[in-house]
Amino acid sequence: MSTEIAATPVGPAPEPAGQRTRWRAEVLDGVPLAEVVAGAGGIAGWLWTEWGGSAADERGFEAFAAVALGYRRELWLWIVGDRTWEQCSIGLLGRLGRRRRCVLGDGQGVGQQAPDHPSGP
Repeated sequence: MSTEIAATPVGPAPEPAGQRTRWRAEVLDGVPLAEVVAGAGGIAGWLWTEWGGSAADERGFEAFAAVALGYRRELWLWIVGDRTWEQCSIGLLGRLGRRRRCVLGDGQGVGQQAPDHPSGP
């Protein structure tokens, strides 16, 4: 049984260099990293707009932000300069695609969303 999967954005968004400085300052000023990553004014909100909203995730912004939140460690490493934007953007696209396949159906685990954090000790 094959289910057509809605397309994920096809490539990395352009680097939000100006935003990066603001987001870093917010975290250093005490704004929780989760808010900077998953908030409407944060990375997820910026990407949601850049990638065209429902084209990024037809399940809605909250589902998209949850995927971004699960990727927060890599996004933090970009904010502080230890990762390139291309690495983070492509990695997040891959994560988004995997979550969508699991939810929309790939023949296995149809209807079950993969966890955003690996479980374990």
